[in-house]
Amino acid sequence: SRLAFVMTWQQFTGPITAKGVEDSALYVYNRLISLNEVGSSPQDTDLSLPAFHTFMQRRHQKWPFAMNATMTHDAKRAEDVRARISVLSELPEEWERCLNNWSQWNQAKCQQVKGVRAPERNEETLLYQVLLGSWPVGEPVCSCYTRRIQDFMVKAVREAMVHTRWTVPNLDHEQALMNFVAAILKDSPDNQFLKDFKPFAQRVAYHGALNGLSQLVVKLASPGVADFYQGTELWDLRLVDPDNRQAVDFSMRRELLATISQPAPCLSTLVTDWKDGRIKMHVTQSGLRFRRENASLFLKGTYVPLQVEGPDRECVIALARRYRGNWSAVVVPRFTTRLVAEHGEFDGPLSWGPTRVVFPKDAPKHWVNVFSRQQLDTEPGDIPVAKVLESFPVALLSGEN
Repeated sequence: SRLAFVMTWQQFTGPITAKGVEDSALYVYNRLISLNEVGSSPQDTDLSLPAFHTFMQRRHQKWPFAMNATMTHDAKRAEDVRARISVLSELPEEWERCLNNWSQWNQAKCQQVKGVRAPERNEETLLYQVLLGSWPVGEPVCSCYTRRIQDFMVKAVREAMVHTRWTVPNLDHEQALMNFVAAILKDSPDNQFLKDFKPFAQRVAYHGALNGLSQLVVKLASPGVADFYQGTELWDLRLVDPDNRQAVDFSMRRELLATISQPAPCLSTLVTDWKDGRIKMHVTQSGLRFRRENASLFLKGTYVPLQVEGPDRECVIALARRYRGNWSAVVVPRFTTRLVAEHGEFDGPLSWGPTRVVFPKDAPKHWVNVFSRQQLDTEPGDIPVAKVLESFPVALLSGEN
């Protein structure tokens, strides 16, 4: 009876639940792995904007000093990896085409291990998403990157416990998987997969970067205390531990920070050279400075959802914080693949049309974008999104009555 009680009781404890869900099921359920994160619930999460605002208002009321973290030592994939992978949810037909083509082209690189294809299709789907999320855009694929992906995949399949596991490793299956990774990442003239993968990965990386900046601004301005894991000052493309515990190059970060601190950075250069990550560092630095200078606003201020009107209203997250006469507002994009001309450059300007943000009647009439220093007026009560984001891809506005 005691044994039955203990065996049942432990199924409701944190460590056992984590092992069953986060460390097993979330390595098997690979539909969209950006949702498979510690503490997540990928099957029943309401991601609508009204639900987001309701969650934030409840958070402000009940947990105003809770930690807002987008990356920890225990994350399965870094914040910017997830931001990239989430772009696939905007391109389901194209993603399906890629999956089918890549699997077909790489079929010859698979092996049969005891009658099982290695990698099997679910593992292959996981691998392609991890590659899209962590791909070093604009850089050659080095052996160290290949090794990182191999190490990640071996850990992932062991955690999944379908064909191998930590306690009884299937070394033949794992070796076949490592061979597959090495083969598909070999940059050779006959590698049809890489020829198709690279331009798609670059497109995903660009829209993932916009996702990452939007996520960063929302974290800075939302109820709670914004938390930053070491190394996330630039684009963070690390994977699960031990990959996310590698040494951080703080010397390089100090040098880059100096280039954007004095004098004021050239915004067009930051936007054009978005791949080097300085644009994220600029948003982080400017946003944290603004939080420090307006501590009461962000720790005590009311959360105000802002209304967005127009054909692309679903592509905008808009909110405000208000404390006495001090105001701040956030206007950031999402679903940005919808806002690029079909035959235009994927990294070109976003097309917003007449979409606009509507401010409450008692809100300030004059605002300044913390990131670009652009001045904006809300007469007669709204601002076109195209105007707010014309010189910088995200906006944290400061206003005062």
